[in-house]
Amino acid sequence: MMKKILFIVAILSLVLAGCGQPEESMEIDASADQPPEITEKDEGTADVPGYESGVSKSKLSEDVQKLADKSEKIDSIEYGYQDGPFYTHVYLKDDKMKQDSFQTPDEYTAGEKYDTAYLDISEKTVEVYCEEKDDCDVEEPDVNVDYSEFVTETPFDVLEDIKGSAKITGTAIVYNKECKIVEYKDDLGRDFMVWIWGYNGIPLKYEIWKDDEKLKRIEFKGVVVNQVKDEDVLRY
Repeated sequence: MMKKILFIVAILSLVLAGCGQPEESMEIDASADQPPEITEKDEGTADVPGYESGVSKSKLSEDVQKLADKSEKIDSIEYGYQDGPFYTHVYLKDDKMKQDSFQTPDEYTAGEKYDTAYLDISEKTVEVYCEEKDDCDVEEPDVNVDYSEFVTETPFDVLEDIKGSAKITGTAIVYNKECKIVEYKDDLGRDFMVWIWGYNGIPLKYEIWKDDEKLKRIEFKGVVVNQVKDEDVLRY
């Protein structure tokens, strides 16, 4: 009987000894299941999104950004566009633009004179008409026109092009409105000066300089905001 008991105890000892042995360890690469490290993008690259209004793809300084942000409250605008001797009156709402009051050449073929252009900026299309009855031989002239010949930069385009290096360098009165002067240099080394209406963030004029030569000057005259109606930019 005693031998049987000792035999059972021996068996149990072997079983317990086996259970107490540690399992073979396996080294696990902790980085295998980890997501890749995310690094911040260079704020000076084209991948950086602009702020919600799309004013600029470059990160602006706080004071320039605050000034430009004021334009977010504007959904339509009317102004006179002046580029040297060229002038046209512009109505802009959403992606629709109407230009009138510009002059077509004095010499033209009968049936081809026009004084008003309707542009769809999204579709890049233009249609022209002669709407001043006393000045027209036909209301719908038979003439081929190209969108690129009519589209002009808007105050919003000017804001969108402002570079991250822009700084407010002073103040000035333009058309009886107090403006902030914003200056920056583009990638071609040209110097830009933009006079921005301090009240609502709309540029009233800008100039482009290279060395001591003025390359361009654009003026937005008689600006009226948030008064343009659908019938001002659409022809029914």
